[in-house]
Amino acid sequence: MLYSILVLGAAQGLFLALLLVSKRIGSTANKVLAASMVVYSVYIASAVYYGRSLFLEYPHLIGTTEPVVFLFGPLIYLYTRIVSSGESTFRTKYWLHFLPFFVYTLYLVPIFLMEVPAKIELVEQVIRDEGPLDLAIANQLKFVHGITYVVMTFLVLRRHEVRIRNQFSDIEKINLHWLRNLMIGTIAVWMIATGLNVLDLLGLSAINEEQMVTLAISVLIYAIGYLGLRQPEILGRAALLPSPLDPTVEAVDLQRANTTSSDVRSVAQDTAMASTQYVRSGLSEQDAEHYVASLLAFMEEEQPYLRGDLTLGDLADKLSISAHNLSEVINTRLEKNFYDFVNGYRVQEVQRKLTNPSHKHFTIMALAYDAGFNSKSAFNSFFKKSTGMTPSEYRKKGRLAA
Repeated sequence: MLYSILVLGAAQGLFLALLLVSKRIGSTANKVLAASMVVYSVYIASAVYYGRSLFLEYPHLIGTTEPVVFLFGPLIYLYTRIVSSGESTFRTKYWLHFLPFFVYTLYLVPIFLMEVPAKIELVEQVIRDEGPLDLAIANQLKFVHGITYVVMTFLVLRRHEVRIRNQFSDIEKINLHWLRNLMIGTIAVWMIATGLNVLDLLGLSAINEEQMVTLAISVLIYAIGYLGLRQPEILGRAALLPSPLDPTVEAVDLQRANTTSSDVRSVAQDTAMASTQYVRSGLSEQDAEHYVASLLAFMEEEQPYLRGDLTLGDLADKLSISAHNLSEVINTRLEKNFYDFVNGYRVQEVQRKLTNPSHKHFTIMALAYDAGFNSKSAFNSFFKKSTGMTPSEYRKKGRLAA
């Protein structure tokens, strides 16, 4: 039963790979994801190959799939990086991430060239945990390698979130939540693999590590297939974004995002730290104050936030300010990112109308859409974050007060 599930999982991975590289939806990012599906499928097939002792019938394949583990991390990392950055080509430097795979493959060449009886004996030694020390070390290095890339991928996603919050007022369609879910699944696989490996090293493992890991990978493949049906950007054209506005913008918001309520850093210290990031911007104190005044006046008088697709670039053009300087004053002077800044005005607009008797016949979502929000989930989430209550509770409270 288990091996049937694994075979189906490998087949599902190959099917997804074919779909991803099809001409209709093919893209650089999707081709990288397709490669990861093929690698997963090969790994699952290798578990069946050894688990069912097929190496006795086909010994020439022994060892050929061992290096593929060193492709897991780089492929998911590069896929995440390409999707989040909007790149349309696979950069030459990206091949460096596959260096461990190629090095380990070359290291295993002597095993590939061994005589059949020697190969079979080696496999049986490994199964009995009596294999060569170098292979045991390589087996441990794959966990270090994989976890390192998990961390790197997480940081890419975090930077993406910071970037879009500094450039867009509506991030519902570009937040890559589906990619975050894929990342969670990948982390789960590595946690299972690492946990079982530690138990095995301590002599406490009571289950087959290889079978559990391959089963987890099969589940991940099934999940990707399911997400592909629900999220067209996975199996269709991914929502790609422009390159980061400026490294300093990203650095400021990353540091602020990592600050919790328990931190001892004061607001003044945080502002000073943020200002340091813009030290080379050339923006004088006088210009900064002028930009802030112009920005706040423009937001109150012209209400640009009513445009649901308002971006930092749009607002900068209206104010005749560079996008970099506008982002700087919002981050350092107002201590907000662009997303929070604009949506704060939208919430205030809804608040005014919710307590205005002349708007009582309008639904809450009608008021939200009029204020510039484009989705119910984003509106409800931001409204409660800003006011501490749901829109319905706020309207009810306003009626009682009246």
